[in-house]
Amino acid sequence: MTRTPTTVASRSTHSTTHGQPAWLLLLAIIGIALTMRGPFIGLAPLAPVFRNEVGLSEVQFGILTGIPVLCFAFFSPAASWLGRKVGAEMAVSFTVAGVAVGAAIRSVGPEWALFGGTAVIGAAITIGNIVMPLIVRRDFPVERQSLTMGVYSGTLNFSAFLASVATAPLAQWLGWQGALALSAVVALVVLGFWIWTMGAAVALKPVAISGPGSGQEGLSASEEKAAGKAARRAAARLQGATLWVTIALVIGFAGQSSSYFGITAWLPSYLHDTIGLAPTEAGAGSSIFQVMGILGALGTPLLVRWLGGIAGTLVIGALWVTVPLGLLLAPQLWWLWAFTGGTAQGGGFTLVLSAIIKAGSTQAQTARISALVQGIGYIFAGIAPSVIGSVHVSAGSWQLALLVPLLTTTAFLVCTTWGVSRANKLAAARQLA
Repeated sequence: MTRTPTTVASRSTHSTTHGQPAWLLLLAIIGIALTMRGPFIGLAPLAPVFRNEVGLSEVQFGILTGIPVLCFAFFSPAASWLGRKVGAEMAVSFTVAGVAVGAAIRSVGPEWALFGGTAVIGAAITIGNIVMPLIVRRDFPVERQSLTMGVYSGTLNFSAFLASVATAPLAQWLGWQGALALSAVVALVVLGFWIWTMGAAVALKPVAISGPGSGQEGLSASEEKAAGKAARRAAARLQGATLWVTIALVIGFAGQSSSYFGITAWLPSYLHDTIGLAPTEAGAGSSIFQVMGILGALGTPLLVRWLGGIAGTLVIGALWVTVPLGLLLAPQLWWLWAFTGGTAQGGGFTLVLSAIIKAGSTQAQTARISALVQGIGYIFAGIAPSVIGSVHVSAGSWQLALLVPLLTTTAFLVCTTWGVSRANKLAAARQLA
């Protein structure tokens, strides 16, 4: 049989499961990603406002900003269950609608509304964290899935950066409640675009996710029995391999997320204490770290395509490790380590999500792997800033504190490289089966 060559034209006209052009679904994914980081990253620039106008203490504000990460950790199993019960499309509708509702509640103003609205936002985004890889896995060709995840991850980073630089000026213009309410407006626009793209019958109709059929239709009883035994033996081997890949990705994502949140929390303080940078200059280091995440997310799929999965992951892992090592050995080059670390944090997120897509044999299994990897990973993300801060206070210096991100980035390097390698082999084995 002659295989029809894949051309640029055929790729551009590729249709998704429900008949939409792939480029239109990609635009919808970009819009959804814009709603999934800004609503909680935008809290940090408003810290003085919350202290002076709302009366939140430092501890209360720390709890407020930590709510979304706690939701990512502990709501992941429920989010995975919901995604399997109602389907990826309706789950995404829940995500964006939840962000709109949570942002509207939060903008009311009282303390209870701030905490309650933020919890609703965190729970809603958790659903999106789980199901977005499922949509990419199902609706994009294998050769384009990593690049699509890169665009998705890059948009998450862009959303975080935009919120960090725009929220404070918007609060001066609209008031802090108006600035927070803009997240609801953006989410409603994105929700409308999502429903229009998918159609109301798809975006608002529950359809449970189930595994594919056995593929043994048309066989005789004896042939079906023999094929069933062979399939079970092959499935058992693949399931065992999938378990080890999942464990590796859990550790790798724990290293990725704890490194990101730990460094994000403490890099400005480190630069102020160690180098003597003013708060505005120290904030610039944090901005470089966030902005370069966009480049890392978009560039990593191309790097992997050029170097291969193992070599590309080793490069991203090595860039991650340069951050704590560089800050320990050559702190005056902080701008370089912010550059390499930012590239690594964006690329690392893309690598893990792409590996999750390849590790699962069905949509349902991929959803479970995604929930397990992200749920456990975000637990470590939630405690990383506190661990680094506690070590810093106890030791009285940053040298010992930087050993924590050195450990987590090394864990990412080792485990993600192995996990990506094995996930690629699993995907190849399933294609041959």
